[in-house]
Amino acid sequence: MKKLILTATAAAMLVSCGMLKGNSTQTTAPAATATSTLNNSMQAGQNAGVALKALYAQYKLDGKFDSTNLTNVANAMSLLSSIADLPSNYKNKEYIKSFGMGLAAASAGLVTPSNQTSVISNLSNLATQYAAGQQAVANASQQQQTQQQTTTAGLGSALNGISSIASSANSINTLLSLFK
Repeated sequence: MKKLILTATAAAMLVSCGMLKGNSTQTTAPAATATSTLNNSMQAGQNAGVALKALYAQYKLDGKFDSTNLTNVANAMSLLSSIADLPSNYKNKEYIKSFGMGLAAASAGLVTPSNQTSVISNLSNLATQYAAGQQAVANASQQQQTQQQTTTAGLGSALNGISSIASSANSINTLLSLFK
């Protein structure tokens, strides 16, 4: 009898903690998933707006994007991190609308209704370009590790990746020039 009570108590605790489910299945409602995605896109837009604002403030002082300034590099990495999902969601109007609202709210007036489409397009292109550069560097690293190709070919791939990442700095410069 004691064993039965302990087993029933343990089962009740597992059910109440959600560790043991009965015959019913729990699913996330599509509306909840959509709301979560829109919240994530708004947060990503806000993060991008904060980074963009900081990058632009320094850009105004320097007259260019200075990739040797560690604060700029940190802000650029924050921007790149916050726009990583932008290219894959670029055709999703609700995602872009939510991202744009967050971007405009956090950018302290840099992003306005008149330049928002252009800014988001540039950000999407920047994210695509940066991802391609990262992939090229990763591929070059893998080539060197497995020694499937000569050192020269691996080095060439690494240089292409680094060149692509450096092009991201040029893209950031171009993006910031939209606000002059």
